[in-house]
Amino acid sequence: MSEKVKFMIARFVFIILLIFPLLYLILSRLQNPNDFIRADAPQMNAIPPVASKTLVSAKKNALDNPSFHTYLELGLRYYEEKQFEESVMATQKALEYNPESHLAYNNLCAAYNELKLWDRAIECCNKALKLSPEFQLAKNNLNWAVMEKEKLKVSDSK
Repeated sequence: MSEKVKFMIARFVFIILLIFPLLYLILSRLQNPNDFIRADAPQMNAIPPVASKTLVSAKKNALDNPSFHTYLELGLRYYEEKQFEESVMATQKALEYNPESHLAYNNLCAAYNELKLWDRAIECCNKALKLSPEFQLAKNNLNWAVMEKEKLKVSDSK
C-alpha cells in the first residue's frame, strides 16, 4: 500500500473518530425537535412544547386547592414554560388571595418584562419594592424594564 493511500486512510479514520463523538454529544443534548430551530426563526411551524409534569401538577393543585401559594406556584411554572400570558393570569389570581405579596408583584414584573410590556412591569416592580424595599430581585427586574423602555425611546426618536 502506498504512503499516499495510508495517509488518506489515517486522515479518514481521524476525521471519523473526531466527528462522531462530537455529533453524538450535540444530538444527545437536544431536548426536543425545536432545538434545531434558530432562536430568531419564526416559531409558527414549531412543534408545540408538551407541558411539563410540574406544570400539570401545579394546574391540578391550583384547581383542587385554590390559594395564594398554589396560584403563585402555577404562575412560576407557566413562566418556566415560557407561557408568560398564563403566568400573568395565574399570578394575578394569587394576588386576589394576598394583595400584599411582594413576591407576586415581582413575578408579574418578570412576566411583563418577557412580554415587553415595560410600563406594566415597572408598575408591578414599584409595588413589590413598596412592600419590600430591599428585595434585590425586584430591583433587578425594575432596572431591566427601565433600561429596555429607555432603549425603546431612543430607537423611536431616531
